[in-house]
Amino acid sequence: MNKEDKNFNTEEDFSDLSIDELLASVYADLDDMPELDFDVESVVPETEPVNIPEAEVQIGQETLHTATAVEDRPAVPAEEAEREEPISALAEEGDQSPSEDEEFEAEKAAPVKKKGRFGRGLLIYAAVLVVAIAGGLAVFWQFLSSYEAAQPERTVENFLTSVDDAYWTEGILAASRIGETEFEQKELLQQELYLDKVLNNELTWRRLNAEYTDEKPVYVVRAAGTDFCRLTLGRGEDVGFGFSGWNVTEARLMEAFLDQPARTVTIIVPVGSTVTLNGVTVDEDYLLDQDVKYEDVYEISGLYKEPEIVVIDRDGEELEPLQAENDEYLYPIPETKTFTFRITVPAGAVVLVEDEPIAEEFVPETMIPEVFGEDIAEYADDSATVDVYEFEGNFYELPVVTATDAEGRELEGITTEDGDYIFAAVSDEELENEHKERVETFFRAYVNFSANIGNDSTANFYKISPLILPNSGLYDHIYAAIEPMTWVGGATVEYKELVINSFVPSGENCFTCRVSYLLTNETYYDVREVSGVYDLVFVCSNGVWYAASMLEVG
Repeated sequence: MNKEDKNFNTEEDFSDLSIDELLASVYADLDDMPELDFDVESVVPETEPVNIPEAEVQIGQETLHTATAVEDRPAVPAEEAEREEPISALAEEGDQSPSEDEEFEAEKAAPVKKKGRFGRGLLIYAAVLVVAIAGGLAVFWQFLSSYEAAQPERTVENFLTSVDDAYWTEGILAASRIGETEFEQKELLQQELYLDKVLNNELTWRRLNAEYTDEKPVYVVRAAGTDFCRLTLGRGEDVGFGFSGWNVTEARLMEAFLDQPARTVTIIVPVGSTVTLNGVTVDEDYLLDQDVKYEDVYEISGLYKEPEIVVIDRDGEELEPLQAENDEYLYPIPETKTFTFRITVPAGAVVLVEDEPIAEEFVPETMIPEVFGEDIAEYADDSATVDVYEFEGNFYELPVVTATDAEGRELEGITTEDGDYIFAAVSDEELENEHKERVETFFRAYVNFSANIGNDSTANFYKISPLILPNSGLYDHIYAAIEPMTWVGGATVEYKELVINSFVPSGENCFTCRVSYLLTNETYYDVREVSGVYDLVFVCSNGVWYAASMLEVG
């Protein structure tokens, strides 16, 4: 084989190549050579070891040192020598002619062979190292996973992310301690005070250091700035590497969260005002018994939210509060003014002004009632006397006056146009049954006479005169009105109300009573509603009962 058969590069072509690249090229050419068909052992005889002095082979600009000895190297036939031509060719290009043994030694000692063995070993080592590192990392990650699972904080975090709104809603509503009043709805309070805080806000947590231990961790869950739940943890299953996990053994809502503070609202308004709270009228059950006059004080407990209060005074005006803080609402109380009036009650009766006993400075004057007059006073006894108070006081309107008799029975009274109060004694039932019809007959005759019913005043007088005590002041008054009544014509009367009561005996031959009426009086000229109250005195003279006096008091 010669150079022309192998297409080798000239010196100028590979002078810039490294020795590794040159050797790779050479061995590539050797691999392309055809195999020889003969038995190596029959051709190559055994020989003695040959000592070969160190030689140098120059390839391009580099020098390759061959081995100093080769043992048991057999002689190479001519055909084999041609097969090794690439080595000779490389040597020839370096202007040297090494021997066949030197070519073989050069091939044996070539660095490319050593590098191949080292590379495979390095790859094996690297592969083993990678496997070891990967295994170590897997073990390490498993260790970290077990360590993380053994941290109680991770259990708390997992618990809070695993429970849903239904869990909190069910537990909170079951434990709710919110009361209910007519002014607030319990369901709305629970939603606003409990559920909205927990369900609509981020949940955070922290250790409860006062109770936390390594064997029993305790955490507090917080929402919207409020601590609402306490979580207690207990040891769980083994999670590897000697670590144990945790379980939430108790989730308890906190007392301070459940016990929402209720408020008590105080509302001070003028007497007689209408108060509504959250659209509901506040009734008298919430009024406080207090000594302050001219104002009503309401107290409503068990409220949770800021109340909406509306106050309407007795004149229908809505009032604005003067003060609305610390759950106390004060509305303006009108300025007072001085009132002076008379109070007439049966002798010995107890008088109350604005539910307070009349002051001791007011001493009553005991007298015969005006209705008796001087002409019939002889028919009455001491039981007919009354107590008259001249009262003066400061109020923002005419005060309420009540009276009870010596036996504690409430007396009926009226208020005159002048602001005076007149109370009648409790009616005697037996006396009322005996004389009520007589009194009604007289009063209807008096109305007919006063209205000139039938346009005949004289006829009307003769109907009423037998019912009146002769020679009395009442008789004279009726008789004097006959002529004036003739000017009233075409009148009719329709009774709307006629009440006869307060029959009070004033001795065996005298009693008083009261008549209240409401009627429609129609004439040629107009139609009027007429009302009034009269006190009447009846006396018994010669066995006959007569109307002796009447006085309009209403």
